[in-house]
Amino acid sequence: MLPDGIIELVASCPSCKTLETLWFRGNILVPTLRFKQVGLKVYHDCGTNMPCKLFPSLTLAPLTSYLPRLSPVGGYSESH
Repeated sequence: MLPDGIIELVASCPSCKTLETLWFRGNILVPTLRFKQVGLKVYHDCGTNMPCKLFPSLTLAPLTSYLPRLSPVGGYSESH
């Protein structure tokens, strides 16, 4: 069980294919060593300038009740 206000998403780096579980408080990435957030996009530290794609974590259910929609270009978005 995650603390209140924490959303769990899986980041997929389009360059090196890393998969990593990340946590967000609202739209803000919980600090991590290998990922950074710029605006609403998340980047892996492998050297690419392409943002990671973010996907719902399968550990949460029901996902649709509290996950924001993901934009088609891989950015995190609250818009519906």
